[in-house]
Amino acid sequence: METSFMLHVCDFGEDYVCSQVLEINEQEAAQLRAITPEAIIAYLRDHCVGKCNTVPAQELYFIPVMQFGTLKASLQVNYYVWRDRSNQRKSQEPLIEPEEFAAVCSGPDSVLDVAFSLDGHRISCGQMKVREVCEFFNSLADQEGLCYTLESRP
Repeated sequence: METSFMLHVCDFGEDYVCSQVLEINEQEAAQLRAITPEAIIAYLRDHCVGKCNTVPAQELYFIPVMQFGTLKASLQVNYYVWRDRSNQRKSQEPLIEPEEFAAVCSGPDSVLDVAFSLDGHRISCGQMKVREVCEFFNSLADQEGLCYTLESRP
């Protein structure tokens, strides 16, 4: 199935909107429809707590990307844990604890660092609330509603 979304680009004084097309299969569409804020938080928790640290140059820093067709989504909370550890003068080396994760990502209004790529090209990078990421994913599977506009500030 072919799905589309609008990409609002604000880059070096330019401001324009363009359409992006994504090819997804029915299984991927069903996965997108099923995404809720709770599901995103659970995914992040399962792939972060006890598995990632907050040292940017290390391999353990990034949570694995989510992929639907050729759309990849990197959703990260590591910076926010890093910030809290820095403010408390704690080491960045230990793996992220459940309490640290919960302090920065516990509900639909929690903010994530996000990077989206389509067909291997980065199309958006910035911050979004968990619920906004959920709305974007859901809109890809439900093309009968209004088309979601993804903000881009590369």
